[in-house]
Amino acid sequence: METWRRLFFCGDRGSPRNPRRSRTMRQRSLAAAIAVLTCGTGFPQNDDWRSRMHEGAAAETLGDYVSATSSYRAATEIAEHFDRGDRRRGISWNSLSLMYDALGRCAEAQAGYRRAIKEIAESSGKAGPDYALVLANLGASYVETGQTGAGEKLLRDAVAIYSAADPPDKLRIAVAQNGLAEALCIIHKYKEADPLLTGALAVLEKNPSSWGETALAKNNLGIVRLFEGDHREARRLLPQALEMLEQRLGPDHPMLVRVLNNLASLEHSTGHREEAIQRLRRALDIAEKRLGPEHPSYGLLLANYAALLREGGDKSRAKVLEAQSSQILKDSSRRNGLGAVVDINSLRRK
Repeated sequence: METWRRLFFCGDRGSPRNPRRSRTMRQRSLAAAIAVLTCGTGFPQNDDWRSRMHEGAAAETLGDYVSATSSYRAATEIAEHFDRGDRRRGISWNSLSLMYDALGRCAEAQAGYRRAIKEIAESSGKAGPDYALVLANLGASYVETGQTGAGEKLLRDAVAIYSAADPPDKLRIAVAQNGLAEALCIIHKYKEADPLLTGALAVLEKNPSSWGETALAKNNLGIVRLFEGDHREARRLLPQALEMLEQRLGPDHPMLVRVLNNLASLEHSTGHREEAIQRLRRALDIAEKRLGPEHPSYGLLLANYAALLREGGDKSRAKVLEAQSSQILKDSSRRNGLGAVVDINSLRRK
C-alpha cells in the first residue's frame, strides 16, 4: 500500500501551561494546565469561568470532546465580560479551538485560534509563551488542512519565541519541537524531523508530567523510523507510545486512534496483513464510538481499511468502504470550506 494515509487529528496540540496535554494530548489533557493557569496567577479561585474550564479539562481527559467543547464555549462566553487585556479571554479561545480541532471542525478551530492570538497579543504581548502556544496550534492546523507554508512558518516562529526566552525553558522548547516535527512528518520532511524529535524526547523523558508529549514524540519518531526503513526501531517506539496512552487514558480513548493507524501501517509494511487489519479495526471501532462516523479521521481509517481489503482480494467490500470514506471526506471538506478533497482512488495500490 504505497499510498497509506497518515492519520492526523485536526487537533491534539498543547495546553496553555503544562505541556503534557497532549497535541491532545497534542491531546493531552488540559486539567493540569488549567490548574496552573488558575492558581497563583491572580485569577479568582471560585468563579464560574474557572469552573467551566475545569469541566472542559475533565471532559477532554476522558475523550468526551463534545462535552469539553460545551464547557469551553461557556467559559469563552463568560470571558467576553472580562476587561480587555485579561489573559483568560485568550486562554478560553485557545481551549475551545483545540476541541473544535479534535472534532474535525477545522474552520471553526482556525477562526478561534486567530481570535486567541488577537486576545493574547493584547493581554501579554507577542513574545511570551501563551502567544507561542497558540501560534503553534494554528500552525499545526494549517499544515493539517493543506496550508503547509503558512503553517510551517507559524510553528517555527513558536519555537523561536520559546528559544528566545531568558532563560529558555527546555521543556517548552521540546514540546514546540515535537509539534514542528509532527508537521514536518505530514509534509514528508522526515530528515529534518528526526533530530527535532530525538532532542525533544531527551528532554521530555526526564519530565514524568509530560507523559502525553512523550507518547506523541515516540509515535512521531516511530513514523520517521518507519519511513526510513528502520522497522525494528519503529516496532519499539510505536508500541511504547500506545502503551503509555492506554495506561493513562484507557483502552478506547480517541487519542489511541492515531497510534493504532500508524501501527497498522508498520504491520502492513513488514508483511503482517492480518495484524494490520486488527489494528485498523480497533482504531475504527474507537473512532466511530468516540469521534463519530462523520469525523474525517474515521473517513481516512476507512480508506486505509478498504485498501487492505482490496489488496487481499475483497474488491466488492473495498469498493463500498471507499465510497463511504470518500463521502465522509467530501462532507468534512465542505463543512470546513476546504477546496481539496481526498481522492480515494489515489489510496489504492498502483
